[in-house]
Amino acid sequence: EMCGRDWSSDVCSSDLPRVAGRALAVAERLDLEEVAAQTLITRGTELWSLGRFREGTALLAKGAEIAEEHGLTATLLRAYANLAYTAPTLAETTVYSNRGFAESRRVGDRSMVQFFAQQGGGYYPGSGRMDELLAMFEDPVLMAADPSSLVSLWLSLANGHSLRGEWAEEAVRSEEHTSE
Repeated sequence: EMCGRDWSSDVCSSDLPRVAGRALAVAERLDLEEVAAQTLITRGTELWSLGRFREGTALLAKGAEIAEEHGLTATLLRAYANLAYTAPTLAETTVYSNRGFAESRRVGDRSMVQFFAQQGGGYYPGSGRMDELLAMFEDPVLMAADPSSLVSLWLSLANGHSLRGEWAEEAVRSEEHTSE
């Protein structure tokens, strides 16, 4: 009999609560903070995806708390990414995305800097936060990345300028010069 599979494991989705519960119990008994934090993040994400938003968010936040308390940077970045994605409001998404951006920048993790920059860059223009988007382009860690990975940020920048009514005149003047 086939079962629904969790996207990240070979465990049947219906078995995840039981497996996660056991993993968490063992992790707590053996003081395995990273396993506990990762389990809380996985289980929180699963609950959130099942529509149990409050429970899922609480577990994600607890996983982040444990990761931060024990200096588990990669786990903390994973928690921030999931919390930003699952946050119920744009304000909360911004908080977690900014925390993730700052932490990944602090440790020099270019991949995660790009991830959080793209996450923030996608909503800054529409929320009128162009200064924050523009500041990203001054970040040396982000700008040291492969330029092809920055395409979505450049598109967000262009979108933001157009939302503010900028570039329109210049584009018209440009068009006038090419038609002469």
